[in-house]
Amino acid sequence: MKSSVVISSLALALPAFAAPAATTSAKPIATPQNQCQVDYNNCLAIGTPEVMCSCDMTACLGEDAARLREWCASKTSTLTSGTATATAAPSATATDCVAKDNACRASDPVTGLSANQAQCSADNAACKGACEESYNTCRTTRGPDGLSANMAQCASEYAGCLGENPFDKRSAPASAFGGVAIHSGSEIQYASVNAAESKFWLLKDSATYCPNVSGLVCSNTTSTQFLGGDNTLSLDTVVPGGQQVFVAVDGSLSFTAPHSAYTGPDAISTGFSVAQEGQHIQFQGEDWLACPIDGHYAIYAAAIAKDASACTGFAFRVADSSAPAAWEYS
Repeated sequence: MKSSVVISSLALALPAFAAPAATTSAKPIATPQNQCQVDYNNCLAIGTPEVMCSCDMTACLGEDAARLREWCASKTSTLTSGTATATAAPSATATDCVAKDNACRASDPVTGLSANQAQCSADNAACKGACEESYNTCRTTRGPDGLSANMAQCASEYAGCLGENPFDKRSAPASAFGGVAIHSGSEIQYASVNAAESKFWLLKDSATYCPNVSGLVCSNTTSTQFLGGDNTLSLDTVVPGGQQVFVAVDGSLSFTAPHSAYTGPDAISTGFSVAQEGQHIQFQGEDWLACPIDGHYAIYAAAIAKDASACTGFAFRVADSSAPAAWEYS
């Protein structure tokens, strides 16, 4: 599903992996550059606007949020045409993305000239990308005591950076969609959310099944696809009755067996929502945890999981999918 952020076609000229000039406190490189390039290519492949992918890559290379915002803004500002176009000076009180965008789009109070609207769109996209990166860093960083981040504080700072509440309920995707994990610079960055063994995983193949029934023709889909997101979530299947997605009592993201609605005791099948302008699936207003098991990562709801000490936080980003529905997942 494409981001609803309006990106000027000029922003597509943003360099894919040009490193920003070393002017202020850059952090040590966190991930090999070739892996950052792979993540960047995968980001483009799922339909994310290039300006966001470029900013993700900058963060992957080790830049902090302030440098990320500065670099993205400086790069997008060079994409204007050769002729000078006046842009309204930001208000002294414009500190969040919404306020900055409103100030940018206003006519210049001194000259009366109109703002460069394409430039404002590019700047706004860079601002939102920087806020998202700061939020991801906040909620996946443990304190000196080893405890998990304060998710409520991270969410509050994120909303303050944007100038709006990104956790407001959004419309669910109108068609089937896939999911990818977002945690910049980590092993799970852009890993697909896949269904197997009644659970959901990262870095593990989907498990689909087609019964051996005369005359039955199943698709060759090997990816995992979802439907819904407005309170409930299900798998995109052909099997009669479908397969419901739910969160088990231990917090693990799970799905029902074919021909059954049984979820187990105290499981929760409601509370799913679409946030961040239609980009992310959440549960009870929070994101997800990837917990290592035998070389793979099982997915748990951050709102329910009891022990996250060995897990990595991530966002469940909606990804476009045009594949046919599987018969069922096993």
